[in-house]
Amino acid sequence: MSDARDSIVDVAVIGGGPVGLHATNKAALMNHSVIVFDAGQRYSRVLFVPRIDNLPGIVESISGRELLKRMRVQLQAHGAKVRILDETRVAGVERKGDLFVLRCEKLKNKTVTGTSEHIARSIVIATGNIDRQPEIDGSIRPILPYADRGIAIYCILCDGHTLPGKTVAVIGHTDESAWVAIHASKFAKKVTLLTHGKRLFEGDVVDNKRRQETVKAMDRAGIEVVGSEIKELFGLKEDLFGVKLADGSELKFDRGLVALGFFKVQNEVAIEMGAKLSSDGFVETDDDMRVLDKRGDPILGVYAVGDITTDWKQIPVGWGDAETAILHIHAEYLWKD
Repeated sequence: MSDARDSIVDVAVIGGGPVGLHATNKAALMNHSVIVFDAGQRYSRVLFVPRIDNLPGIVESISGRELLKRMRVQLQAHGAKVRILDETRVAGVERKGDLFVLRCEKLKNKTVTGTSEHIARSIVIATGNIDRQPEIDGSIRPILPYADRGIAIYCILCDGHTLPGKTVAVIGHTDESAWVAIHASKFAKKVTLLTHGKRLFEGDVVDNKRRQETVKAMDRAGIEVVGSEIKELFGLKEDLFGVKLADGSELKFDRGLVALGFFKVQNEVAIEMGAKLSSDGFVETDDDMRVLDKRGDPILGVYAVGDITTDWKQIPVGWGDAETAILHIHAEYLWKD
């Protein structure tokens, strides 16, 4: 149950995406007080997702923006048990006995306009990660309108089902990008890998045996590799993904698939708390979603859920993480008070 002192909340959720909000709802349903820190739109991948189709019980496709709107409306039913601080970044966390002090910064247009401190009994980190965007003519902006419309997608596991009968351009040059293209070929009519001015495998650490396996798999899938740099995109009005290349050629596809990996795993808070990271920067946890320290032991009272722990990019997977974390927090820390 909640502490009698208003200055202490049971659960601090860092991250206001769908996984953080689900953790918030679950904690409130278990009769715990929750404070949510949402750093803002530029830190949330889901706001740029035009359609989500794998949510149980929701028949129609739903945008990420609409999903967050509905989840926030749901939280209003909990009244004062839930408090959301928008445009608020957690700048640091300090453990004091059984409690955590969170030092926060209020943001406006990336500028800090104020600071505050909040005390919590437990922490759930749901800060996710950010996709790497292709730079076209020196800017990431050209791809964004195509992403907003769902003409450019970022997750074959999320959106592969939208590709049957379509031609697809996969942007990337690494071994991982090549395998995304191979996976896409299981859905799409035709897949072309655009290495955007890079050589295939350039900068990759994979060995020759792996490269040979990848090339053979691409050949079996009929994947063409185009190496010329993308200079311009076109086709937005026609619902097409068109590319103008440095060699003067133009290609048209039904869809683009960005396969450049992550620009950033937003793991700063977890790092400050001594978290163990995978080689890709994901926060490692135990089966109860407790964050592990560098020795592999759980950091008591600290949990990580969703895309900060894995590259699966699946909202229902993150929701399962959130359920696990909150139930463990409830059983181990809060219900006996």
